[in-house]
Amino acid sequence: MTPIKPKLSSGKPFSGIKVLVALAIGLLLGCAVAYFLKVLIDHSPAEVDLRRLRLFYLMVISSGGLAGFAIETMRQLQKEATDPAYRHTNSHRGSRS
Repeated sequence: MTPIKPKLSSGKPFSGIKVLVALAIGLLLGCAVAYFLKVLIDHSPAEVDLRRLRLFYLMVISSGGLAGFAIETMRQLQKEATDPAYRHTNSHRGSRS
């Protein structure tokens, strides 16, 4: 006996452009956070090696990009999922009263 596979809705396919836009927005937010941290560190009395600071800023910026990429990818994949575990039974979930 063959298991019955649910049909995928091909109405809205996975959009790579939206993921790239989310990546760019995440990178911009990461740049903003890195700049804020740069100003904060520049005005502190701490002596930090310039190479380490640059690597730290790179890590903050890339973390922002990765977060945007992951959030948009998971949002699209969850939206397209046919598994009932991804479907919410409580219609008021997430709404504020």
